Amino acid sequence: MSARAKAIWEAPVPRAPNAVWEALFITTRGILGQLRQNLRRRGLTVSQFWVLRCLRDHGTIPMGKLSQWLDVTFPTVTGLVDHLESLGFVARRAPPGDRRVVLVELTPGGSDALQGLEGEMTSFVDGLVELIPPEDRPAVARTLTRLARDLTPAHGDCSACAGALDSV
Repeated sequence: MSARAKAIWEAPVPRAPNAVWEALFITTRGILGQLRQNLRRRGLTVSQFWVLRCLRDHGTIPMGKLSQWLDVTFPTVTGLVDHLESLGFVARRAPPGDRRVVLVELTPGGSDALQGLEGEMTSFVDGLVELIPPEDRPAVARTLTRLARDLTPAHGDCSACAGALDSV
């Protein structure tokens, strides 16, 4: 463990009743800030990033289901998809026989962009993990996984999402 990580880990932890809330809030804010910074360089928002992740993890998805999974209105999803389509990251298509449904799929360009973004975030996350002593990492991962499972809305049979948490 680096000297910086050791100093951070050994710093006194506040005992206030809301210390866990404060720590989670500040950590989440920092991670989202780093993600936003990386996304901004590519002309993307966090919501557009989540659309790309959903498409990668679930394949072609109806726009209505994206709206439901992201917990946003259909017009909002339309705007997100419009921007991603203008960048060449997603494509829309109608299934044969039902022109009312609009399917969205990830393009090779979108897959490459997502892979690049996640690669950039890897070094940031590796730095965060370095702050946790190796012997504590399994307990931290289990605890955060439990929180993620409880806070993540269910959206049907989602083996890709459940599988991501099962690998922790």
